[in-house]
Amino acid sequence: MKKVVGFVFTCLGIVLAFAAATPVHAQNYHSFVSGNGTGTACTFSAPCALLDTAVSATISGGLVSCVDQGANSEGSSSFGLAILTKSLTIDCAGTSAGVYSVIINGPGIVVTLRNLNINGLTLQGSYGVDFLNGSALFVEHCVIENWTVPGAAIGIRFAPPNGVTAELHVTDSVIKNNGNGTSGGGIIIQPSGSGAVHAVIERTTVENNTYGIFANNTGGTGSILLHIKDSTVANSTVNGISAYTAGSTTAIVIDHSSSLINGGSGILSQGSGGLVFLTDTTVMSHGTEGLRDSASVVSPIGFTTGTTARSPSPRRSPSTVALATWETSLVPVPTASRSAPPLQPPSFSAILPWTVLPATVS
Repeated sequence: MKKVVGFVFTCLGIVLAFAAATPVHAQNYHSFVSGNGTGTACTFSAPCALLDTAVSATISGGLVSCVDQGANSEGSSSFGLAILTKSLTIDCAGTSAGVYSVIINGPGIVVTLRNLNINGLTLQGSYGVDFLNGSALFVEHCVIENWTVPGAAIGIRFAPPNGVTAELHVTDSVIKNNGNGTSGGGIIIQPSGSGAVHAVIERTTVENNTYGIFANNTGGTGSILLHIKDSTVANSTVNGISAYTAGSTTAIVIDHSSSLINGGSGILSQGSGGLVFLTDTTVMSHGTEGLRDSASVVSPIGFTTGTTARSPSPRRSPSTVALATWETSLVPVPTASRSAPPLQPPSFSAILPWTVLPATVS
């Protein structure tokens, strides 16, 4: 009998030990925030008030949604700051929810920000979205605006560290009113060390920033490969689209897009590794030049420029410009190729190694 009782108590002890080791609140796959939320459960029936709380309550790879736009009886109109160190999707569809700032900093993580208004108007901060480490960032259907305070004043800063190759995807978004007049801007891509970036900006408006889209590779040895498609960059205080490098490859393909009414250059490529290819793109009405290349390559095919364009002349044949540029900068091109059809820049996925393909000019 004593052996039976001892066995029962032993089993009971094991059960209690497991119970003690089990957390009271398991993390959610899907968490919720509300302007009038409380607590840390972050469920649909008991949402939490802050985005950072919901992030902590959600498993890696999970989803955070907004029940409302974030306004509450105390006058708050934002879900605050979020620091992401794990893969996560934040999607506030249908609410126009406000967020102060989002920081992404975790090795190998993939983050999606969707349907957010990231507004720095009332916050003394430097970045709307600050990518410091990770595998990929997707910004979809977002508005990032009013990051203008002294300091960095940047809408999206994408800065993978040494040894990390990261992807940036910005689609169907508006990036506006960022920068302090002399520095900062809309989208700044700036890897450090051997860090590298593969970026796609599609169906996005970048307007009224100090710098529009700035691929800055002056401090790195990795590459920046950027494809801008079906997008508009306008009313920048300085340059619209810039490729800066101290020698590392910084290549931008601009396709069916516009750079308009910028205070400096519409499109600027500077440094021996700077490469910009344009197809069916409009560049016009700038304070200095439409296109400017300094020890770089600017290769337009099927583009339109305004009267301020300098390199090349608006009247110059696109096929001639492309052929001459590629012959002197990327080749050797066989002599027989000089009578070939106009050249099309390589697709974004095949920028390196260089491949020259015949195509017709639209």
